[in-house]
Amino acid sequence: MPVFKRHHFDKIIDLASKGRIAPLYLFLGNAEIGRELSRRLFRFLVGQGFWAEEIDLKEKGLEALKAALLSPSLLGRKVVLLRLESPLPAPESEKIAGILGAHKQRLTLISALEELAETDPLALFAREAGVLMRLPARKGTDFLRYEIPEILAEFGKKMDRETAEELLSRVGDDLGALRQEIEKLVLFVGERPVIYVEDVREVVSPRVEAAPYSVLEALFHHGPEEAFRLTQELITQGVYPLVLVSTFLTFFKRLWVFTELLEKVPDLLHLDYPRFRQKLEQAKKELWSNHPPKVIHKTHPYALFRMLKVVRQFEKEDFRQVFRYLKGLDEALKTGALPSEAFYAFFWGLKELFWRRNSCKA
Repeated sequence: MPVFKRHHFDKIIDLASKGRIAPLYLFLGNAEIGRELSRRLFRFLVGQGFWAEEIDLKEKGLEALKAALLSPSLLGRKVVLLRLESPLPAPESEKIAGILGAHKQRLTLISALEELAETDPLALFAREAGVLMRLPARKGTDFLRYEIPEILAEFGKKMDRETAEELLSRVGDDLGALRQEIEKLVLFVGERPVIYVEDVREVVSPRVEAAPYSVLEALFHHGPEEAFRLTQELITQGVYPLVLVSTFLTFFKRLWVFTELLEKVPDLLHLDYPRFRQKLEQAKKELWSNHPPKVIHKTHPYALFRMLKVVRQFEKEDFRQVFRYLKGLDEALKTGALPSEAFYAFFWGLKELFWRRNSCKA
C-alpha cells in the first residue's frame, strides 16, 4: 500500500472493509491526531470481529509487546494498538518489523508517533508492506475540515460550519475533549441527524480558561444580555470577577494589535481558514521577524480567524474608549461595586459605543 495523506483516512477504512488489511498502520506527525486516527481504525477493526489487544509500552514494556504479537489468534487476524511516546530502539524496531513481516496474514499493528527516522525499520516496513500516513504539524491542523466531520460521521450526525465553529470556540483544539463533547451532543439530540448551534450552546460548556472569551464572543454576536448571562454563570461557578477583567483586557489588547496587522495585510479579511493561516504566518515573519507581539504569537491561528467577525465592528479610535471602560470596570470592582451591576454597565457601554458610531456613519 502507498504512503497516504490525512484526507485519505476514509480510503484506508474502505480498503479494510473490503478485506485489504495491512500488517502495519503507522501515523506520523501530529501526535494528537495520530492517536485519534489510531483509535478510530482500531475500533473499526474490532467491530469487524478481529481479536484485539491494546499495549501501552510505558506501562507494559517491550516483552509484553512481543508476547502480544507472537501469541496466536483463534479468530484469524489479531490487531494490536500500540501506544508509543518515542520511537523504539533500532534493534527492537527491526525485530517487530520482522515479526510483522513473518505473519502478514494474521497480524496487524497500529501506532502513532510525532517523528520517526526515514531509515527506521518500522518506517521502511510501513512504506513497503503496510500503511504510512503523514499528518500535518500541529499548527496546520484544521478540525473544521476533517476531525469534526469524521467524528460526527461515526455517529451518523452532521452540523453546519457555524455550529462547528461554535463548538470549536468552546472546546478549543483538544481533540479528546472535542470527541467527548460531540458524544454528549449525540446523546442530547437523540435520533435527530443534524446538530444545531443552539444544541451546542445548551450542552457544551466552555473550558474554564476559554470561558471569558466566550463571554466576549457572546457580546459581539448576541448582545449584552447574553454576555451578562454568561458572566453571571461564570461567577456562580467560582470564577473571580477580576480574572474576567484581566482576560477581557488581554482580549482587547490582542484585538488592537490584530487590527494594526489587518491594516497592513488587508487580504487576511477575505480568506478561508487554511489560506488565512498560511498568510498569517507569512505576515508575522515579514512584519515582526522572529519577535511578534506575545498577544498574537501565543494565540492559535483559528482564534484569530474567529476574531475577524469582531474586528469588522471596530475602528482604531474605538480602543481608547474601550480601555477607559475596562479601567472603570476594574476600579468599580475593586471599590466594592456589585459585580452584576459593574459588568452590566460595562457590556452596555460597549454596545452603545458601537451603536453611536454606526449611527453617525448612517
